[in-house]
Amino acid sequence: MGTVCFYHSVDADGEGSGAIVKLAHPETVMYGLDYGHKIPHDLVKDGDTLYIVDFSLPVEDMKALDARCTLVLMDHHKTALDAAAEEKFVGLQSLGSSGIELTWEYFHSEHSPMRVSLIPIPRAVRLIGAHDNWNHTDPETWPFHYGLMSCNTDPRNSPFWHNLFTDRFGLVDQIIESGKPIQVSVDSSNKKYAEVAAFRTILPNGLRAIAINKGLTGSAIADSVFDPDMDDITLVFYWAKTFWRFSIYTDKIGLPSLGDFAKTQGVNGGGHQKAAGFQLQTLPDWLFSSNKKV
Repeated sequence: MGTVCFYHSVDADGEGSGAIVKLAHPETVMYGLDYGHKIPHDLVKDGDTLYIVDFSLPVEDMKALDARCTLVLMDHHKTALDAAAEEKFVGLQSLGSSGIELTWEYFHSEHSPMRVSLIPIPRAVRLIGAHDNWNHTDPETWPFHYGLMSCNTDPRNSPFWHNLFTDRFGLVDQIIESGKPIQVSVDSSNKKYAEVAAFRTILPNGLRAIAINKGLTGSAIADSVFDPDMDDITLVFYWAKTFWRFSIYTDKIGLPSLGDFAKTQGVNGGGHQKAAGFQLQTLPDWLFSSNKKV
């Protein structure tokens, strides 16, 4: 019987979650997924153990896999957890945490039935988890995020992740220091780009958005032009080869769930109360119907 891991391949939360599985079970076959990707059912053999971390498949797919293997699910995305609420998948599923924190706890907490060793959550895991949940109260979170982007974070790169989790050679501080000048450069570039490319629009549910067209970036790109008196959310979109990818985010309290809105848009929509994403084949009419210059 083998071990397979499906991990969310788009960020450090997913890659770090996969790395924890790989370190615990070095023989694991790793497979990165994102929403809209084809699910490799054939990769999982009868009797295997399948870890799905920082990610969920459609419920029917997970039920089908669970019927012929041991499926272990670690996820924190609200819409995915809501969809699977009536199922009792093995693993840890919880809002308010991150994929990497849940995966670490599953393998290393005192309550885990699969405990490999009892180790407190490392500093690197906390920093990755904080960024994934858009908690930047710790000033080290952003430079650590940018420094980590310059590293080989493939979950198969076990030596790197081992050194990061154990903070060998002071690696966490090294990454933070390397990220500080990157942060300064990114902030400056974001400000210049937002000044010429950002615009305001209104979503079908009435939320006011500052929108910007740019790939492989996050909502921080519009921070310099976001006005809390005029804007409720940040919307970032770009063409991803075969579809338009949208990401939406807010830090305001009391707004309608962004995850619920994303579920109404195209396919593979969902996320959290304050952060979500969806995919569309064409740009929606509402995106430009209230277009206003910033």
